Amino acid sequence: MLTAADLPDDPEVLRALLVAARAEAAQLAERTAQLAAEVERKTIVTIEAEAEIARLNAMIAAFMRHRFGPRSEKLDEDQFELVLEDMGIALGRVKAKLDDASTPKERAARERR
Repeated sequence: MLTAADLPDDPEVLRALLVAARAEAAQLAERTAQLAAEVERKTIVTIEAEAEIARLNAMIAAFMRHRFGPRSEKLDEDQFELVLEDMGIALGRVKAKLDDASTPKERAARERR
């Protein structure tokens, strides 16, 4: 950062410094807008993924109550397969949305878990 003592006396040099500072400020503002848009997009994807996860957890809880509850009944094998298939498809959608929203570095970290 320049102090008043560091500034040159030549008006042309001062103008050049001002133009450079404005260009840098414009670049920073553009980058800030890009990052804000990315954060907003990732927030939306995260909210959607959390809602889908909550829905899947509710399905699992209902399935567990039905399967192991006090008056548990045997679930038809076809119904069981449909529930599992629906959960698998939904889980795949959540993973795909999260992968689309993440950077390669974030994807690698998630895959290591």
